[in-house]
Amino acid sequence: MKYYNCTWEVMDFVDIPVSLASRLTDDDVGAVLVCIDAINILKRLNLTHCFNVVGHGFEPLRSSTVLEKLDLGLYRDFESPFWRCSRSPRFREVKLSEGPVCDIIDSILRREGGSSLRRLQYPFEWYHENHYMRYAVLYFYDS
Repeated sequence: MKYYNCTWEVMDFVDIPVSLASRLTDDDVGAVLVCIDAINILKRLNLTHCFNVVGHGFEPLRSSTVLEKLDLGLYRDFESPFWRCSRSPRFREVKLSEGPVCDIIDSILRREGGSSLRRLQYPFEWYHENHYMRYAVLYFYDS
C-alpha cells in the first residue's frame, strides 16, 4: 500500500497484488481503517482492485473529519475496465453496493462543521446505470 510519509494519510491498495486485493472483504478493510484511526488521519483512500468489498467496511470513516479523496473506481489510474473485464471474469463481479457506501459518504458530506471531501470517484459501472449515489451527491451540492 502506498503510504508515502508513514502517517497513513494515504492508503492505496495498488501495491498489493491483484490476486490478494481482489479477495479482501469489508471486514479486512474495516479492520485496517480502525487500526490506523482513519476517521482522524486518513486523507485519501483508493480501493484499487478491491472488487470483493461491498461497502460496510467503510464504517470507520463515518463522519470523517479529514477525508479529502475517496476513489471507489477500483482500477489503477489509466487502466481500462474493459481490458480487465475481458481478461478475467472476477473483474466483472464488482460487489460495491450503493446503500452502505452512500450512507457513509452522506455522513461525511453532512458533517457539522463542513466536509473536507474534495474528490469522489465512483465505480465505472455506476456511471452507466441510474445509481442513487450520483443523484444524492448532485442533490447535496445543488441545495
